[in-house]
Amino acid sequence: MDEQLVFNAPSSVTRSLPELLLPAVGFDAAVAAFEGGADGIYLGLRDFSARKQARNFDDLEYRRIHRLARDQGKRVYVAMNTVVTDDELPLAAERLFFLSRFTPDALIFQDWGLARLARQSFPEITLHASTQTAIQTDAAVAFAREAGATRIVLPRETSLLEVSERVASSPDMEFEIFVHGALCYSYSGLCLASGLELGRSGNRGECAQLCRSWYAGSGALKGEGYWFSCRDLDLSGMLGEIIAAGASSLKVEGRMKSPEYVLAVAKLYREALDRIAGKSYAETMNDLVVDAKVAFARAATSGWTGHHGGASIIDATFPGHRGTSLGRIVDFSDEELTLDLETNLGIRDGIQVVGDVATGLRAPSLQLAVLEMRDNETGRRIFEASKGMKVTIPATGIGPAERALLLPGCHIEKISSRALDRRKVSQEEYNPTLMRISAHLRLEGGGEEEARASIVLEGNQTAMPRHNSSLAIDIPFKLERARQPGGIYKALGLFGESGLHDFVLCLPEGEGAFEFGGTYAGPEADSLFIPPSMLKRLKNAAYEAVAQFLEAEAWSRADKALSLAISPVKAYLSPAVPRPLRRLLVFEDTRIEGGMPFASPALLESGCALPEIEGWRFLPLSPLVAATNEYMEMARKRIRDELSAGSSLAVGLDAPHHLAFAHSLLKDSALAGQDSRLAFWIDIHFYVANESTLGFLAENLHRIAFAYRWIEAEKAGVARAPASTRATIGIPLIEVGANFNAPLFLSKACLIRHHLGKGHCPVPCGKRLVSSVRERDREYVALVEDCVSMLFRGSRS
Repeated sequence: MDEQLVFNAPSSVTRSLPELLLPAVGFDAAVAAFEGGADGIYLGLRDFSARKQARNFDDLEYRRIHRLARDQGKRVYVAMNTVVTDDELPLAAERLFFLSRFTPDALIFQDWGLARLARQSFPEITLHASTQTAIQTDAAVAFAREAGATRIVLPRETSLLEVSERVASSPDMEFEIFVHGALCYSYSGLCLASGLELGRSGNRGECAQLCRSWYAGSGALKGEGYWFSCRDLDLSGMLGEIIAAGASSLKVEGRMKSPEYVLAVAKLYREALDRIAGKSYAETMNDLVVDAKVAFARAATSGWTGHHGGASIIDATFPGHRGTSLGRIVDFSDEELTLDLETNLGIRDGIQVVGDVATGLRAPSLQLAVLEMRDNETGRRIFEASKGMKVTIPATGIGPAERALLLPGCHIEKISSRALDRRKVSQEEYNPTLMRISAHLRLEGGGEEEARASIVLEGNQTAMPRHNSSLAIDIPFKLERARQPGGIYKALGLFGESGLHDFVLCLPEGEGAFEFGGTYAGPEADSLFIPPSMLKRLKNAAYEAVAQFLEAEAWSRADKALSLAISPVKAYLSPAVPRPLRRLLVFEDTRIEGGMPFASPALLESGCALPEIEGWRFLPLSPLVAATNEYMEMARKRIRDELSAGSSLAVGLDAPHHLAFAHSLLKDSALAGQDSRLAFWIDIHFYVANESTLGFLAENLHRIAFAYRWIEAEKAGVARAPASTRATIGIPLIEVGANFNAPLFLSKACLIRHHLGKGHCPVPCGKRLVSSVRERDREYVALVEDCVSMLFRGSRS
């Protein structure tokens, strides 16, 4: 059954407009976002960005866009949304110190250890939980709140009904949702395909997009196609319902996209929001929609906004840029093509014809730039053509293989437009944010003696110690009496020239600029004279002294933050539970090599036997199911039954809402007196790669027996930390071990619905499927269990 979720949006939107948030792959894209009407941007620095291949921002670029945003009343969010390893914690702490000096509107995190590091030692930084944290329930929202998050970036798989439920349950929390751009096949934060298969982890910003590959299937998925390639999300026509659901921020995907894309999509959504607010219409929506599609767009979908399993999620025919419909071929020859236009076309625009599965073509069969164009009616050469015209363009470069598609009526798409090109931004035109440091000069000596100066930094400032610091300026000089009293104060304006430094020294006006000490016996402050050349030397030396001080302070504060993050959690005791290799904690399943790794709803309902080792039974909870509340209640019943029967039970936690579930078990009155035989372990999708994450887990649940190390670490070339530096927190961190067949994809995009049912749920549906699929020389097994699709490694030849 094609189940439609019920969400009744009010006829008029009474909420204030949500934030419009655009991606910034680099400085050009950030400026384009603001030009297009974005309220804010999100960006990555050179480290810890989930788009590692993107241009990203160095420190100076960040400070420049930070200043521009502040000047325009815009917002800047920094994404440090990757898994962080123990070796990287010092650098992460140093990056957090930098951000504490030039504070973004929020830091977007994936790694719970990074969040803990920031919350403990850099409380001035606001935290937002990335979509990669896989927040699926109200209980998971509460868990993220404990981590310090003030906003949740909800998974793309969240329906509008679920958004409204999250908002109602947590009115103190902000919720951000994706409204436009690429979709991942695997559920947000649960993809291991690229990392385990190619050593390029999506959790480290290096995704190779195996979901966009061409697969050949057998069994239920016969034939060939881009079986896991999702369409692009486009909710520009649903903003009224989205606002009514209570979203705080509307996010556009695209930190690998061009500035032209950012500008076009920003203008589209700004116009749509302004219309909802009753503002005048600046441009026609149709033109803005076309521009956004031409900038970059796959086939569109409304995603999971109103459907379990998604609405037309998959485009198995073509995974790339489709642009917008240009028109049809009405005639062609060896020399030229005649097109009937559905939208405007200009010289040097790009067009394409896309093959489909039926023709055996996996990519555009034809892509070319329009270098010449004639009006078909008059034969006159033209540079622009409008919708409704027929034009003729040269067929130069079209080979025999491509000509097979050039049939009368064949569909053509417009994939680029020179009209959207923008001038590259010169960053030097923009001033960076400078950290303002209040200070004054201390002068000692004078008269016949040589004077010496120091710069005194006033305490209680961001990144400054809580006391005044006096930094020596080792340049002796002579103090002289001024011919015109008071001129020294004007000359001290020189100290406001910071040069290439990222801070500026702010000296108070008047006598407060000076402090006198030692044997100073010269004139009063307003009678001082310091030669300009000497004053410049003093200024340069002062800036150098402060720069060295800040560098030392950065590493000192980072070291303190790191020590706190990896210090043992007070009174944490690890339960005495066996610590088996992960391949032993599975359920027999002839369809999957190594067995099913989690207790699926069907397994729990069947009353299956649990894996048992050294007198302990193990229940690995599934990180993704179609009906979460019902599944957790089944798990609760099984746990009660096991403990009532006298079993000792260890429950595997593999999602944020599982930790909340564990807390509820320890408070469950039905388990009173039996909880001494109940323990927990942390499974593979928590991505435990550093001691700070272990500390966060230990602080939140005191009956964790062990945790599995981040499963992609070895394939990604991340060395294991020495034994002497591991497990200081109190929770043993153990290896997954060889021969464990982890799920590469876990998805709510049901293969039965989107391939066998052509986007609709068949009636009746057994909710189970198994099929072999191949991608190049790699064999896989695709499964559907209770509406959740999974991909596992198959036989390796």
